[in-house]
Amino acid sequence: MGGQLMSAIGRDANNQMFPIAMALVESECKDSWGWFLDILTDAIGTPIERGWVFLSDRQKGLIDCIENKYPGVEHRFCVRHMYANFKLKFKDKHLRDLMWGAARAYLPCHYESKMRELHLVAPEAHAWLSSIPANLWARHTFSPRTKCDLLSNNICESFNQYIKDAREEPILTMFEAIRRQIMCRFQEKRDWIQKVKSHICPRICQKIEERKKQVAQFDALVSTREVYEVTGIVGTFAVNAVQRSCTCNEWDMTGIPCVHACAGLVQDNKDPYAYVDNCYSVETYVKAYAGVVMPMPDQTNWVNASSDTLLPPRRKIAPGRPKKVRKKAPLEDLHVGKLSKVGLPIHCSHCGHTDHNARSCKVTGCSFVRQRKSVTAQGLLNEGEELVEATLQMLMLMLREILMLMLCKMLM
Repeated sequence: MGGQLMSAIGRDANNQMFPIAMALVESECKDSWGWFLDILTDAIGTPIERGWVFLSDRQKGLIDCIENKYPGVEHRFCVRHMYANFKLKFKDKHLRDLMWGAARAYLPCHYESKMRELHLVAPEAHAWLSSIPANLWARHTFSPRTKCDLLSNNICESFNQYIKDAREEPILTMFEAIRRQIMCRFQEKRDWIQKVKSHICPRICQKIEERKKQVAQFDALVSTREVYEVTGIVGTFAVNAVQRSCTCNEWDMTGIPCVHACAGLVQDNKDPYAYVDNCYSVETYVKAYAGVVMPMPDQTNWVNASSDTLLPPRRKIAPGRPKKVRKKAPLEDLHVGKLSKVGLPIHCSHCGHTDHNARSCKVTGCSFVRQRKSVTAQGLLNEGEELVEATLQMLMLMLREILMLMLCKMLM
């Protein structure tokens, strides 16, 4: 297949991927992204009208298109892709933890604390991260209106994996295969949600249950109706259940009662499920999948279009052998179903310590590595000599038999 496949993926009420749009373009550039965004907003409305938020991995041309077409709209960068560029210069694990800690912080004070520590440890890393505006990647700057605290576009990678087999097909066959997948997926989701007993989607219920198990670690005091003061190991927080707010900012950002809110509500004999935002309700989930992807007959029954013939994108032939496997995204697992060793510490088979292997081990007595290799090489050499000797013996026997036959013929 030639060209680039663009896609827009959302999240449903159960925090799972929801395919919205896809298109095949000639290349990933500003013009292609501009055309794609125009078609997308014609279908689902403009971000300003509907409150859409973009989360991207800073694709070529997409940033400029969003800024020019929708000035002021919220646009987030995928922190996972940011870290892939960050670690090219700064490989230390502590720096990684500080970067992710700053990105995940719900409060400005926690963000500033991580950034100050990063500045003390590695000023260059701090300068690199500070060069990117915080409102594009730091969670504490996100709008609470969206009820989404996503930092990475993993759902796009999930969609790419979902359509992996279809991508190997020609263009029309590929789109038909994807259409069938989505058609069946929507019906499976409609059937599945009918079995759910709660009014809140299961994944959200699981989060609530996990937080309810932690409420014993907090001391909750009731101030007035649905207003609480909750104290834990990391500090004291004020919870206002009427406004669906907590000073930790997590409830405001996600729409799901945080652990402090759960502690206060349980202390006040309130049900935390009653305070989950409506965007996670089963009713919202049903509305999302109410649309039907209609079936289509095969190509022989298609109506011939009277308009100009639509040609496929021009195929750009890259130098070298054609690539069949999709290019992996940064930090994406190389082998599905196989445990990745990325990020795991290496161990020396000689001394047992981490951060080096036996080849670079400086502990006394580690010369066994070279000895083992030399012994192995000597063993291979001995085996080779034995094979040559056996071959020579066989050749000598064959030559002797030939000479005997020739001598017999001469005597006759």
